Amino acid sequence: MRLIAPLGQKNSYCKQKAHRRSVLGSVISAITVIGISSVIFLYENQSNARKGNIAQAEVGQHQISIADNIQVSKNQSAQPKNLIPNSEERSLLSLKEFDLSQSNLSGVNLSGVDLSGANLSGADLSGADLSEADLSRVNLSRVNLNGANLNDADLNDADLREAQLIRANLSEVDLSGADLRAANLKGVNLRGADLNKADLSRANLSEAYLYLANLNEANLSRADLSEANLHEANLSRVDLRGAIFCETIMDDGHKESSSCQSKGSK
Repeated sequence: MRLIAPLGQKNSYCKQKAHRRSVLGSVISAITVIGISSVIFLYENQSNARKGNIAQAEVGQHQISIADNIQVSKNQSAQPKNLIPNSEERSLLSLKEFDLSQSNLSGVNLSGVDLSGANLSGADLSGADLSEADLSRVNLSRVNLNGANLNDADLNDADLREAQLIRANLSEVDLSGADLRAANLKGVNLRGADLNKADLSRANLSEAYLYLANLNEANLSRADLSEANLHEANLSRVDLRGAIFCETIMDDGHKESSSCQSKGSK
């Protein structure tokens, strides 16, 4: 005997199936940077997606129509951050192991997206929203993340050598084991960040906010901590050899200025 589902349940199932197709269809979405003409296409087959490249397309006076009726042209004022319209679709989006090196992705919204293992070296992500994104083991060397929002992102074991992170929001991020050698973290917000065993040697942390940050066994040798706030940070077994302290608020609240003169002579 063949069982027939009630009409309401059948319609609900069809709607769910249709929604999945709309989100995970042959082209789920695209991120375009206005005037830069870079378009990322995502494919239904995830094995192909991992091998995907950025398709270069000249965005002329015509419009590019993509999934969910998103249309963008050079002459439109659409913001890149709106091109993936909701958090549900972003949570399904995977750019895992993609090669996005040297891409211009400034201002895009990639919050909650899986970028683990991707190559973003030399990319421009200034002002981008990467909050709660999975950036573990990502190559972010020499990337521009100035003013970007990475709140609560996973950056464990990420390569951030010589990265630009001026005034970026890195509160509550996991940077355990990350390589931040010679990175520019001036004025960055690292409140409550986990920097356990991270390498910050020669990094610029001037004016950085590190309140409640975990710097256990971190390497801060020759780092510039001028005017940084380390109040209540965990500095156990941290390497501070050659670090610069000038108007620096230490973990116990006292202000350390032992290196002001040496800094001024450089």
